[in-house]
Amino acid sequence: MERRRASVQLAIGWVFFLVTAGATYSAPPLIFPLLASEFGLSHAEVAAMPTVFLITKGALAVPAGEIMHRWGPSWSIRVGGTLLAIATSAYPCSTAAWHTLALHMVFGACYCMCGLAGLL
Repeated sequence: MERRRASVQLAIGWVFFLVTAGATYSAPPLIFPLLASEFGLSHAEVAAMPTVFLITKGALAVPAGEIMHRWGPSWSIRVGGTLLAIATSAYPCSTAAWHTLALHMVFGACYCMCGLAGLL
């Protein structure tokens, strides 16, 4: 039974990864010109968004691992996945460049919380 539970948790983690990875890995190069024109940014400022995501993810990977170890993967995946879904749904509501930058930071933290940071 424990093996099945671990398989389900891993499957849920991969689903979150596949659904949300486009917002941080696939989409930015495709939408750089749109973001630059929408917010009046240079390409360097737009490129800072995925950079902030990766730095946040790297900085919080060890603390998130400790949280997962202390409270268990089930709790961590539920909380991290919920926060990841909220952060993903908040992207269309961003009206300024700093909103998107902040959401990328939150996204990086959520990746760590739901255990996806180790997969990337």
